[in-house]
Amino acid sequence: MDALRLTTASQIVAFAAVGCVWIGVRPLPTLTPTITDVILVVASGLLLMSIPFLLYGPALERMSAIAAALLLPLVPMFTSIFASVFLQETLTARQWLGAATVLVSALGMPLALRSKPHD
Repeated sequence: MDALRLTTASQIVAFAAVGCVWIGVRPLPTLTPTITDVILVVASGLLLMSIPFLLYGPALERMSAIAAALLLPLVPMFTSIFASVFLQETLTARQWLGAATVLVSALGMPLALRSKPHD
């Protein structure tokens, strides 16, 4: 299965799962989305999920599994930081501490693995 089909399938399954849980927890709200809302939702999905994971697939072919695994935890961290910078979202001290912990862990892991003696 190529990266585009895999990404599309995973997004459809995730959307369906969230939708089922949402419907099971509370009734559906009455929505009147405008064309602008629809465009923003589609753009958000493309920019935040589809395109990055389409690029992640080829990147996996060119990097080690360890390096690839270290990239995924950075996604929510950078999303939070970008929201703080560009959208003026206020992050709590706990959130900044969490972001710093993720960053230090991701940066420190290759150093820890490099210094580990090989058997």
